Amino acid sequence: MAFHFLVGSLFGVVLFASNLAASAEPVRTPPDWVRSPTNDMIMSVYPTEAFRKGVSGDATIGCRVSLQGALYGCEILSEKPPGNGFGSAAIAIAPQLRMTPERLDGVAVEGRVAVHITFDHGGPRIGSHLSGHSAVSAVLNHRVLTQPTWAEAPTAAQTAAAYPARAARNGAVGAASVRCFIQDDYRLGRCMIVNEEPRGYAFGAAARSLADHFVLEPPVGLEEQVKGIEVTYTVAFDPRMAKGGPPVIGRPAWRSMPTGEMFAASYPAAARAAGVSEARILVDCDIAEGGRLSRCEVRSETPEGLGFGAAALGLTGAFQTSVWSAEGLPTVGGRITLPIRYQQPSAATAAAAP
Repeated sequence: MAFHFLVGSLFGVVLFASNLAASAEPVRTPPDWVRSPTNDMIMSVYPTEAFRKGVSGDATIGCRVSLQGALYGCEILSEKPPGNGFGSAAIAIAPQLRMTPERLDGVAVEGRVAVHITFDHGGPRIGSHLSGHSAVSAVLNHRVLTQPTWAEAPTAAQTAAAYPARAARNGAVGAASVRCFIQDDYRLGRCMIVNEEPRGYAFGAAARSLADHFVLEPPVGLEEQVKGIEVTYTVAFDPRMAKGGPPVIGRPAWRSMPTGEMFAASYPAAARAAGVSEARILVDCDIAEGGRLSRCEVRSETPEGLGFGAAALGLTGAFQTSVWSAEGLPTVGGRITLPIRYQQPSAATAAAAP
């Protein structure tokens, strides 16, 4: 699976292109619940101080829904009363939830949902409705790390190898969440299956078997505080993993990219001499250990013969992706396509710049 993005101009502007082609009045089927928030989930993340003081509240979070039905990339849209941690608590629930993906003309696409959760000290209840980075949160009985960053995670090959045999034979799509405690070496221990969908295919056991491959990258300044607290990871299982084709990977987050200065320094001298101010290059790369790029090759460059392809290859060492995607898929072991654009600012723009 190739992930396409556009690196723009010498100023380092990044634009992400959608893979969804526009169509005339598509038939939209919004996401729907497969596993919705439960009272037990809510009580397990109820903010400690709010519970101690008898404070009730609610929060609305906005999340993306992956093709496999995982909720990821969540952010707090609202919380009240503010300052009591209800928003962070709601985000901590998200890895345990599952939805059907949005569909346009019957084709699954990534969508967005808003989930409203009520925290009632006198007895939790929920009212959920749909509409078009790391933090440590104190909760009722423990602390949890939400939206973790992983220093190491299962590769595409390791995830495919864990695919349950029966699920592979039946072409079943699945997902599972596993809750673990962060050990002193930032590896995971005392792991337990939180949920799996659909049941009966051993997706939970498969996800649990991958726990040893995860190593947390602790948030800066919280290196000691995160030891011993809980974290939940999600694994999405796609039937293509078991078919022996190209590795199935998720959408990586870019942890580092070339700076504007690096783009400027790499601009080919021949292109400057020829007065060429813009170029577009496609580069294919493997995602290697740690999210670094390797085995990069120029697929195309426009214009040709001025050194833009070689210049783009020289920048690939500055790229680094996440090793596990937010929707619960591996990135290491996959291959991605980088559309890179060089564009020099015009003389007028340069003169007007401070």
